[in-house]
Amino acid sequence: MTGYKGYLYTNGVIAAISKRLISKENFTKIIDAQNASNSLMILNNTSFVTGKKVNSVYDVNRLIVNEEISLNNFLKKECPNQIFIDYVSAQKDFYNLETIYKYKIFAVSYEANSFIEGSYPIAKIVECVSSENFDSLNNPLIKEMFEKINQVKDKRGNWQTIDLTFKKYYYKNLFNIVKNDKILKQILQNKIDLQNLITAIRIKTVEELENSYIENGKRDKNFFKQIMIGESAVSASSSLDYIDECLKNLKKCKSEDKLKLLNQQNELVEIKVLSKFAENIESIIPFLKYYYKKILELKNLRMIFSLKQNNLNSHIKERYLEAN
Repeated sequence: MTGYKGYLYTNGVIAAISKRLISKENFTKIIDAQNASNSLMILNNTSFVTGKKVNSVYDVNRLIVNEEISLNNFLKKECPNQIFIDYVSAQKDFYNLETIYKYKIFAVSYEANSFIEGSYPIAKIVECVSSENFDSLNNPLIKEMFEKINQVKDKRGNWQTIDLTFKKYYYKNLFNIVKNDKILKQILQNKIDLQNLITAIRIKTVEELENSYIENGKRDKNFFKQIMIGESAVSASSSLDYIDECLKNLKKCKSEDKLKLLNQQNELVEIKVLSKFAENIESIIPFLKYYYKKILELKNLRMIFSLKQNNLNSHIKERYLEAN
């Protein structure tokens, strides 16, 4: 389903199902509840739970996983923009590839049905990782990535190097997908800039920055070098650049809290960038806004119930991510 009619139809569906998103008021009640059981009672009375009520807090994670699977299926079936479908699918593919490969290297057992499929069936990824032959995935970047990874002799001892290789090819692959889509390109480039900003705050040498820098963002290496050495970085910016807001927030933040703040802001990149685009029912904007609000909703629920089950209620409010 593509084009004008596709957007009108799908965004009509989006307008309806957006009403099921958990409101800020209900999230506050869930957070403020005395314990996980009371939080579950509140959740059961929201529109998030549409079928049979959840009886145990230990079943909440399965509910969240089912919602993630449903969202992924909805995306593939109803999204009028094939580029966005390919973009999200590629994110899942690279996550699945890296995780399954890591499990192999560290001899960790896993269940294949715990992964959400992107473009490739999980069975195919498992087969490729097992044989270390990635030709059947028909992606030259993946093949090139594993050729570099195979040059690392002690893979367990140098997993950080392998993880960085995955990250660089992950973003390179995503950029190839969205480079001709104005909105998605804006989102990805802001995401890359924030990844480089996190690196600039975390590392201690220019050499590390040179090695870790991710290409295809809006800011060059010199911008992040200036930040790393404590100077004010200046570059051309637009109203769509979320990094400027992040830098302002960093100035108000204690040094020891900067990485925590940036990691939280990293979860909000898509929503923050999309908030700068006007609503238009003849475009992908309503679909994207719903999709990323739903993703954030699920992340918040997983975090809240995990902390409550471990009696860490005092940490919830500082980790809660506000969508608006």
